[in-house]
Amino acid sequence: MGFLSNVFGKQKKDNFIHKWKPIADESMRLHDLGEFKQAELVAKQALKLAKENLPSNHPGIAASLNNLAAIYDSIGKYDEAENLYKHTLSIYKQIYGADDSMVAQTYSNLAFMYDNLGDYDKAEEYYEKALRILIKKTNAENSITVTTLQNILDFYSRTGRGEEIILKYSKWI
Repeated sequence: MGFLSNVFGKQKKDNFIHKWKPIADESMRLHDLGEFKQAELVAKQALKLAKENLPSNHPGIAASLNNLAAIYDSIGKYDEAENLYKHTLSIYKQIYGADDSMVAQTYSNLAFMYDNLGDYDKAEEYYEKALRILIKKTNAENSITVTTLQNILDFYSRTGRGEEIILKYSKWI
C-alpha cells in the first residue's frame, strides 16, 4: 500500500506541476510584456491552484505570491505588493531559513519596491539585508547577487552616496 500511495502521490504532484508551472510562467511573461491586467488574472489563477493543491508553507505558494506581488508592484498597488512580498518572505524563512538566497531575493524585491515608492530608509534596510545574506552565501557571479548589487549601486548613486557602497562592498563590485 505504501508503494502505491507514493506512486499516486508523485503522479498528483507531477500533474499539479504540469498545470501550475505554465500558468505561473505565463503570468510573468505577461508582466514582462506590460500586460498587467491579464498578468494579474493569470497570477491569481496560479495562486489559487497552488493553494488548492499544496500545503500553506510550500515554495510553490511562495513563488505564486511573489509573482502576484511583482505585478502589483508594477501597477502601483504597493500595499498589496508589500503584504504579498512579506508573506512570501515568511514562507521562505520557514522553509529554507533566514540566510537563504530566496529570502535575499525577496528582501531585494521589497527594497526595490520601497525605492520606487521613495521610502529610501526602508529600501536601504532591505537592500542591506539582501546583501548580507548574498555575500555570506553566494558568489559574485550568482544572478540574484548581480541583480541585487546593480539595484543597490543604482540606489546609492541616485541618493548621492555611490562612494559609500563602493567602500562597503568593493570586493563584490
